Amino acid sequence: MPWKVGDVERFNKGLTDAEKERWVGAANGYLETCLADGGSTETCEASAIKIANAAVQESRHETNGLGERILEAVFDEHATIKATVQGFLKAAHAIAKHPNVPAKFKKRVEEIRSDLAAHKWADMVGDDSGGTQTAT
Repeated sequence: MPWKVGDVERFNKGLTDAEKERWVGAANGYLETCLADGGSTETCEASAIKIANAAVQESRHETNGLGERILEAVFDEHATIKATVQGFLKAAHAIAKHPNVPAKFKKRVEEIRSDLAAHKWADMVGDDSGGTQTAT
C-alpha cells in the first residue's frame, strides 16, 4: 500500500509537514524495492514503517546538531571572523549533504568551499569587497 501524508500520524505522531513528506518518501521507496525483490506485503510494509521512522529520526538528529554547531560558531566569545566563516561553511556543507537539498545549492556550496580552499586567509584580507577585515 503506498502511503500518503495523511497516513503518517497513524505510525509517527507530531511530525512537521516536511518530516511527513520525508516519511512517506522513505516508506514508499523501501516498500517498492522490497516488493520488487520478492518480499511479502506484510513483511515489506512493517519494514518500510521502521525504515521511515528511522529516516525521520536521523533527519531530526542531523538538524539539531547543525543548529547547535551554527550557534556555537556565531556566539562563541572566542570565535574569530575566520572561525565563524569556517563554521558557516561547515554548516553549509552539512546542509548540502541532506538528500532533499537541491543540486544547485549543493553545487554552489562546493564552489564556495573550493574557492576559499584555494586561498590562504591572509590573501582575502583587504580585498575589494568594501568591508573592513582583520586577519587572525
